[in-house]
Amino acid sequence: GLSAGDQGRKRTILKFDAIGLLAALVVVCVLFSNLSPYFFSFQNFANISSATSYIGITAAISTILIIGGAFDLSIAAVMAISGVTVAHLTMMNHWPWYLAIGAALGIGAIVGLVNGFFVSYIGINALIVTIGTQFVVRGVGYAMAGGQDIRIDSKPILWVGQRSVFGYPIAGLLAIAVFCFCGFLMKYTAFGKHVLAIGGAPAAARLVGVN
Repeated sequence: GLSAGDQGRKRTILKFDAIGLLAALVVVCVLFSNLSPYFFSFQNFANISSATSYIGITAAISTILIIGGAFDLSIAAVMAISGVTVAHLTMMNHWPWYLAIGAALGIGAIVGLVNGFFVSYIGINALIVTIGTQFVVRGVGYAMAGGQDIRIDSKPILWVGQRSVFGYPIAGLLAIAVFCFCGFLMKYTAFGKHVLAIGGAPAAARLVGVN
């Protein structure tokens, strides 16, 4: 373990990192505010939040995986087949939107279990496993769509993806909620501490009883 002095120095370094990121953000905002009168506005902030919310949600979840010492290249393919599943079930089979979303989440969970099985129990490198599953999953999604664009017309789903609350996009609110959830998960739960331990030293984590 780290001594009290080492822990203090580590916390100081992390604080300086956070201050540096905040300072860089302030500089960028000031610069672009001077270059364009439309940059520092609520509408532009809402537009940026809407455009980056899905990438942000994906990045937040991927961060936990990277901290645990692994990579998942099948994430984009799972996102694709999830969207196709929801569209297919709601439009072709007339499923209620909540059941279609449940089915899409189920497919994502199955792909995750398959990846986890081959990585954790068979011992294949995560990059190799997820490269293979991404092609399989994307192929299945392409077959489900029949090689054509499928559009979702379910009003509740469109409401989440396109609507706003007091001018701020709901997708952006979902991204903020995911950020808060992931932060809480990693800092205040045993699961988060286990992920940090596994990413730092898998053998040591195993020896202290982490599954």
